[in-house]
Amino acid sequence: MGKIKQETISTGRNNHEWDSVNLNSLNNLYMLIKNRSRFEETYLSKQFKVNPIVTNGVPRFVENIICIYVDIDIYIKKTTLTKLQKIILKYIMLGYNYSDVAELINNNFELNYDKTLIKCFFISICKRIFFRIQNEHEIWLEVSENKKIKSTSRYKRCCSCKEYYNLKDLKLMTKFNDRVYYYCRDCKSFADAKRHYKIKYKITEV
Repeated sequence: MGKIKQETISTGRNNHEWDSVNLNSLNNLYMLIKNRSRFEETYLSKQFKVNPIVTNGVPRFVENIICIYVDIDIYIKKTTLTKLQKIILKYIMLGYNYSDVAELINNNFELNYDKTLIKCFFISICKRIFFRIQNEHEIWLEVSENKKIKSTSRYKRCCSCKEYYNLKDLKLMTKFNDRVYYYCRDCKSFADAKRHYKIKYKITEV
């Protein structure tokens, strides 16, 4: 799994040495997103449209870590997130801690979140992104014929995110009209989490 080693060179700048870092682990994804402002040296300057090459104090490009974050950005765009989740994700990637994000959200949305709840939301966001990565990788394996496909393998569309999944990754739900609906594991767990927050914290927006 991903292994990250950080050393400080004699000039006083940080020199990141990345050894087999990948997105095959939820913990790897969690740490990469949470520490993006520290790992990707030019991330903050790019947010303010500053040329990172000519800005004083910005270290040289580290090609491999930038490529990893390009992949992460692609999967973030493909993941269905609420407005509040996008705000939490944005500020955590900018280097804000959970307490700062909670204060910012409370001031702007008149809510009463604490740092523990923000952390729960952030972990849920990472799980959704990680599920998207896993699903696309599995589809790629099947399409490229690197993985044996059972003769019964079929795809159905999730009623929530509208993406197609293998049947084994879908949950069947029968509603009051006796019709069968398909929900992917991610959307089903997200709905369960919203129900949990509503009951425990009286929160409707996640």
